[in-house]
Order: sequence, then structure tokens, then C-alpha cells
Amino acid sequence: MNGRSPWRTVSRWLDPARNELHLFESENLWFDPAPFITWKRIRVSIDSKRYSMDVSFLPNLATDGDIPPSA
Repeated sequence: MNGRSPWRTVSRWLDPARNELHLFESENLWFDPAPFITWKRIRVSIDSKRYSMDVSFLPNLATDGDIPPSA
């Protein structure tokens, strides 16, 4: 998009009852989230037809209008 490729976080979960591996992807992220992922677990909420990955621990990306003037 706009000449840039987004990053995504990917989580996996093994359903022990069915021995099935499930992969979950976050929404598009416009910065590398790797430096902010400091643990091995990311919350994923699942219902029967969809899921939501909680990436609220990541910082919000500032837009050009959000950058304060330098002192």
C-alpha cells in the first residue's frame, strides 16, 4: 500500500484435542513490531468464525501532524 508493505504479528495455537495447529495474524502494522514484543504470548480472542488479536501493547504510530516542533 502506498509503495510500502505492512508488517503483521503471527501467533499460533495447537488445539490438543484435535492436534490441529491454528495461525492467527494481526491487522496491518506500519512499523516493525519486533522491538516491542518482549514476551512469547499475545492474547487472541476466538469465537467460532473469527478472531481478534490484541496488539494494544504496541505504541500508536504518530502521523506527521503529531510530531511536536523541536525546541
